[in-house]
Amino acid sequence: MRGGKQQMHIYVDAELHRKLRAIAPEVTGKIRGALEDAINEALSFWIMKREDELDIKRGAHTVWSLNYHFVFVPKYRKKILEGRVKERLRELIAEQCEKHGFEIISIEIMPDHIHLFISAPPRYAPSEIMKLIKGYTARELFKEFPELKKELWGGEFWAKSYYVASHGKVSSETIRRYIEECQGV
Repeated sequence: MRGGKQQMHIYVDAELHRKLRAIAPEVTGKIRGALEDAINEALSFWIMKREDELDIKRGAHTVWSLNYHFVFVPKYRKKILEGRVKERLRELIAEQCEKHGFEIISIEIMPDHIHLFISAPPRYAPSEIMKLIKGYTARELFKEFPELKKELWGGEFWAKSYYVASHGKVSSETIRRYIEECQGV
């Protein structure tokens, strides 16, 4: 005995060995398929079990959790996002997010910049999200507050640049727990 385990030796004649080697790929393929099925089933179970914890959303053909933190500023970083403009901007962003299926996790509007933390479906690239929000809000704010055109000459409300970072709720700890739970499969 080595390491507390009993070793067993099986002697196989050459003919049996040849037959085993011939069927090995088929058996290996079946075992691999069964393992893949078991892992996929365990993963599906784990995802459903953890949906509330992970804030996972579902689409027709996707399961996702994508959160983006955007920071963007008015042209020339003018301090114009105050009072009625600030409140209307908050409403317009909420309208656009609802229209496209984005969830506002957090929004902070400062006089010269905005922090917007949203969850968005994977069909939208971050650049497209910004285009939708900045384009719509600029048109509507210029319509409703024509005096802003005097502050922002050139016909553009927002600066072209923005900051974006992606954030998810799956941590290293969550992944480690999943791997440990799959050990028993």
